Amino acid sequence: SRGGKGHIMPATAITQALHKLYPNKHRVTVVNMGDESNFFLEDFLHSFYLWIFKHLSWVLWIYKISDSKLFMKTVNNIYCQFNTKDILELYNRTKPDLVLSNYPIWDYSFYKILRKSFPEVPYVNLNTDSNYPHYAWLIADADYNVVADEDTKKLYVARGKKASKIKILGIPVRQDVAELGEKTLPTKTTPKAPYRVLFLPSSSSSRVILNLIKEFAGNKDFEMEVVLGRSKTSAEKIQSKFQAKNIKITGWTDEIAQKLSQSHIVITKPGGSTTQECIAMKKPMIINKVVPGQEQGNANLIVKHRIGFVSTNPKEILEDCYKIIKDYPGYQKRIADLSINNSAKQIAHFIDSIEA
Repeated sequence: SRGGKGHIMPATAITQALHKLYPNKHRVTVVNMGDESNFFLEDFLHSFYLWIFKHLSWVLWIYKISDSKLFMKTVNNIYCQFNTKDILELYNRTKPDLVLSNYPIWDYSFYKILRKSFPEVPYVNLNTDSNYPHYAWLIADADYNVVADEDTKKLYVARGKKASKIKILGIPVRQDVAELGEKTLPTKTTPKAPYRVLFLPSSSSSRVILNLIKEFAGNKDFEMEVVLGRSKTSAEKIQSKFQAKNIKITGWTDEIAQKLSQSHIVITKPGGSTTQECIAMKKPMIINKVVPGQEQGNANLIVKHRIGFVSTNPKEILEDCYKIIKDYPGYQKRIADLSINNSAKQIAHFIDSIEA
């Protein structure tokens, strides 16, 4: 595992599920390769990726260039030249009976070294994106590929993967979200005002945040909570410029599961974790920002299955909220049809069946 919470969190969720379902049976090691090696290219590429899509998110061609077998194998082979020793030491130290990779950038390197030194150990790839199988996910000939949905499986097959190796088990979300989601049944009635909107701006600028919440300010039909995360500067700036009785500004919180549960609609960008958490909780989404690349697949998923909207215009977002409320039972049913209950548990059962 490597990178942001979209990779670390699913690994943690599977670990928790294995320990809960099979106490004392499995020894699980979650590895962040950023802590295992000092390879300059890894840190450079990771930092460059985060910077380019935060500040120059229109540069989609960079992502497309990397979406090829040749490019990804070349980068992985360079990585292998510098890190074979570190990866071998990791394997020898942990002595795995199974390896599950959910960070695609070095997937091929880990697969090559495992197959050469431990040919009998099963290798599983868990794709934490939907509807966009970048070649980084595909170039390792994993024993099994775990994907989110039927749409992603079809794209895998179109890119040459064997259907028999692909398991539709979903994308793991945090246990508190998964457990609440299992208990959340689609409603058959339209909610009554005020409708609760949860706004998770993520990397949106203060200007974008202010423009959006101004559209909802004073509207008695809606109560909005804006969760700004760890940025104290952003929270103070917005709170100093804006106040409305129906808008609540929140900084850091570890109660996202509860806030998702209490909301009717979520406005956010379609990150892998956020998208799957909303699906698990049966919450319609409005996407106000799409990072080019894998997030486009998540946005396409939302539009294709009619479980939300994509819009950057504050007035259109407000209109979309009304559209969702008008057919709220329909949206929840479509989300429930798409959702896989507690994916972490399903993957844990699958892992146990391979090791048994």
